[in-house]
Amino acid sequence: MSELSGPEFDRLQSAAIEFHGVLITKDPVLCLTPVSQNMRSLLSAKLQREVERSVSPCPLSGFHQTPGLSESLKEGTVRDLQSKLSSALLSLLKDLRLGDVKTEVLASWLTEIETSSSSSVLADGDSGDSVAADPRNNGTPDTSEKGVNGDA
Repeated sequence: MSELSGPEFDRLQSAAIEFHGVLITKDPVLCLTPVSQNMRSLLSAKLQREVERSVSPCPLSGFHQTPGLSESLKEGTVRDLQSKLSSALLSLLKDLRLGDVKTEVLASWLTEIETSSSSSVLADGDSGDSVAADPRNNGTPDTSEKGVNGDA
C-alpha cells in the first residue's frame, strides 16, 4: 500500500475532522487525535474570529492608493467598491470549515484552547468538583445542615 500524501492526504484529513472529529497529523509519525464536539465548536468559533479579523479593516484599503482605475473613479465610488468587495469576501470566507484549515494550525489552536481552558480553571480555583453534585447531600451544598446522609 502506498503512503498517502498530497491532495489525497489533505482530503482524508478534512473528512476526518469534519465527519469523525479526528485530527490526523503525521509529523514525525501518523497521529490520530480525537476532538470532542464541544472542542470542534470552539475551533469553529476561532476560525470565524480569524475570518472576521482578516476582513476588518477592509483588505482592499490600499485600493484607492494604487494607480489605474482607482485614480479615475470618484472617492465615494472607491469607498463603495471597497465596502462591497469586503462584504463579498467576508461572505465567501464564512463558508470555510475546519477541514479547510491546515492540520498543524488546528493542532496549535487545539493546544491554545486547551491551555487557556486549563489556565482559567486554575485561576478560578474551581477543580470542577461540586458538593451539590454529591447524591449524599440531597442537593444541599452545606453538609453541616444534614450531615453526609442527612443524619445531622
